Amino acid sequence: MKKDHTLERIWEVRRKIYAQCGNDPQKLVEYYIEQQKLNPRRFSQRRRKASKGNGKYVRKDLSTTIIPTEISA
Repeated sequence: MKKDHTLERIWEVRRKIYAQCGNDPQKLVEYYIEQQKLNPRRFSQRRRKASKGNGKYVRKDLSTTIIPTEISA
């Protein structure tokens, strides 16, 4: 299988961020929450496709896509 260099880079950055958070999931979540406050445009909110119910389209909840940013050392 061919390597995807973009995915490899994303995974590398995620591993670095996680390591800088002491491999602590709680600290990682706190980091991403703080990044979202500092850089709201780097985080994208996308709507899920509406499902059809009873002849009407029902709006589903919004999901947030987190785009990791690199931490400067």
